[in-house]
Amino acid sequence: MKLYIMRHGEAAPFADVDRNRSLSEHGRWQVSEVARQMSGLPLNGILASPYLRAQQTAELMQVGMTAMGIPVVCCDQLIPDASVRAVLGAIPDSGCWLLVSHMPLVSSLAGLLMQDAPDQGVIFSTAMVVGLEMPVVAPGLATQSLIYLP
Repeated sequence: MKLYIMRHGEAAPFADVDRNRSLSEHGRWQVSEVARQMSGLPLNGILASPYLRAQQTAELMQVGMTAMGIPVVCCDQLIPDASVRAVLGAIPDSGCWLLVSHMPLVSSLAGLLMQDAPDQGVIFSTAMVVGLEMPVVAPGLATQSLIYLP
């Protein structure tokens, strides 16, 4: 199983509520650059937070990776302050998936999957992707295979 964990691109600083913050122009560029690097990967789908900036990131990745037939699944468990252990149940058991969410969740998830230690995860910059490989989705079983940066 392959899982690519991505933090959304840079967001605009203000909106009426946090969940409505959109990507900035720089954030759109960041995501497009990473999508270009990842173009051609055989994804089964994209799991994305319901927050606007994560949804925009997922859509730009779908277009930029030339993966238009791949579904983008809105996943309520991927909000910034979600329980990282609850997220495990939302990740499919097999295939190759891109997960788009927020700090601190992406860092905690990477730490949980690689070391069974959510507090020891990777610090994600905006639009950064960490690729993990694991036999099954479970704490401590993943190995980091690559990193994509804008």
